[in-house]
Amino acid sequence: VMGQATHLVPVRLPPATARARTDLLQSAGPQVTLLQAPVVAAHAPRWRIQLNADHSAADIDDLAELIRDVTRAFDRQPLPRKARQLTQG
Repeated sequence: VMGQATHLVPVRLPPATARARTDLLQSAGPQVTLLQAPVVAAHAPRWRIQLNADHSAADIDDLAELIRDVTRAFDRQPLPRKARQLTQG
């Protein structure tokens, strides 16, 4: 998350997976705006999340949890070979 506290929350994304992350998040329900070049630098896509007085603290917590889930899904590193062997049998 970037910037000062405001109703607009920019969240920087890795360029290679920005569209796929957005699609995954939106498939869970939230509508977020993906800003890409030429609106922002090509190497700095971001979500523009807009909050308002109708959003409760629980709504914001739910969105934060969904964003964490999306991040985990994309940033998960494969298990090392030895660990894979242990989990496979």
